[in-house]
Amino acid sequence: MTINGGTVTAKGTRFGIHSLKRDVIITDGTVEGIGNGTEACGIQASKNVIIKGGTITGIGTVKGISGTVKNEINGTGWTNTTGTEGKTTIPASQDGQNLTYLMVQFPEAKDPAKVTKEPKANELTYTGSAQKLVTEGEASGGTLQYALGENENTAPEEGWTDSVPDGIEAKTYYVWYKAKGDDNHSDSKPECIPVTIAKAEKFTVTFDVQGHGKELDSQTVEKDSKVTRPTDPTAEGYTFGGWFKEKECTNEWNFDSDKVTSNITLYAKWTENDKPEPTPTDTGVKLNVSEITIAQGRENTLKATTVPEGASITWTSSDNSVAYVDAAGVVTGLNVGTATITAKITVDGKEYTASCKVTVVPTGSPIIFPTGGGEHTHKYVWDTIEATEDMDGELRYQCETCGDIKERVPLTAYNVFNKNATEKIRNAKKDATVKIETNKWISFHKMVMEALAERPDVTLEISFLDEGHKGNRFTVTIPKGTVTMSLVDKNGFTGFLYLGGKFGLKTQ
Repeated sequence: MTINGGTVTAKGTRFGIHSLKRDVIITDGTVEGIGNGTEACGIQASKNVIIKGGTITGIGTVKGISGTVKNEINGTGWTNTTGTEGKTTIPASQDGQNLTYLMVQFPEAKDPAKVTKEPKANELTYTGSAQKLVTEGEASGGTLQYALGENENTAPEEGWTDSVPDGIEAKTYYVWYKAKGDDNHSDSKPECIPVTIAKAEKFTVTFDVQGHGKELDSQTVEKDSKVTRPTDPTAEGYTFGGWFKEKECTNEWNFDSDKVTSNITLYAKWTENDKPEPTPTDTGVKLNVSEITIAQGRENTLKATTVPEGASITWTSSDNSVAYVDAAGVVTGLNVGTATITAKITVDGKEYTASCKVTVVPTGSPIIFPTGGGEHTHKYVWDTIEATEDMDGELRYQCETCGDIKERVPLTAYNVFNKNATEKIRNAKKDATVKIETNKWISFHKMVMEALAERPDVTLEISFLDEGHKGNRFTVTIPKGTVTMSLVDKNGFTGFLYLGGKFGLKTQ
């Protein structure tokens, strides 16, 4: 029996390949004979098994190859059928030899090359440009090679190179790698690393014109990208001075170099234009009303217009027991009766005045509204001035006809700051880093630590000024997994400088 090419695989309970009266001669091809019975041989010949070339494997429970073996090439034998024990080199033999190994392989088996440093998946976000999918690995006994596959179960047959593969699109890639053996080693088993290029995280950039000019549309910007400079806003009587990172307009936003890493608000800076000096005939003071009626214990604010603008006003009452007026023109009704409130300015040594008659009536009486509203009984409704992270607000129980305020309930900016931080933590993606930036606050309410305790996978990074609106900017990071409720003091607060003492401060 002669095998001189192709692929031959034979299995049987006694023999895989068997020649009763002739030699088995193998010159080329891939030949595998497996005897899988209790007393079986992989390849058996009554005379000789002559091996001149090819790739031959014999496995049997008695012998891998039975007969006189004349091999022109070295081989390897093992004392078990799985090739894991008793590995021995079989030298070439022209005279023939009897092999007792349960597994035999020709040519001699090489040790596989080894991956000494495994490549690692890079954390990637879509940029529109090619990015290396993994770190570069290392191998001994060969060269580390890479290929992209269709899935993580089947190694690719083609496309293996020494170069780390690139990816551009936001999707999952299957990066296969192996140690390609040199002349003295075989290839290692291919392994797969799934690598995902994530879609770019996006943030909202809001433009706050700070009460002047037309409101601008916000922009949606990818993380670590630049903001597109909007058309400069305009406002009558003011000159626009650029966009800044805080309401106080201290640090200007650089559209050429600054990049977005979170939701931000940019604030417009305005400079009021110079106004012409008033003519002497304009000089004086005027009040918005000449007569008002208010109830005992209630307030009403008089508004004065002066020429020149900004002149210092002195407020007086003809009878402080009936109506009291403060330095801002706020009139408080004290007792039933009438009084005259006077606003006075002095310009170049000359006094100018304007007066308003105030009638104070018992609480609950109809109010005579001098601007045409007529008599009415107060009808109070709740009105809300919303708080922001930087400015307090309030709920007002206010008469919708005359504006009289009966109750005030404060809404604090600090509460808004803590609620916003809590929502960011609870809505964060798994294993995310939540970034909180503030120019005003230097502590958290315990609600933030409670939210962080619910999300132990979240890392919290805080950027703050060490003296509120001024001072140095620092960053402190609470690592994920921290027992956050241990950071809350007895009053229910967690100071940022205290956190810096535990986790370290970084200066920005």
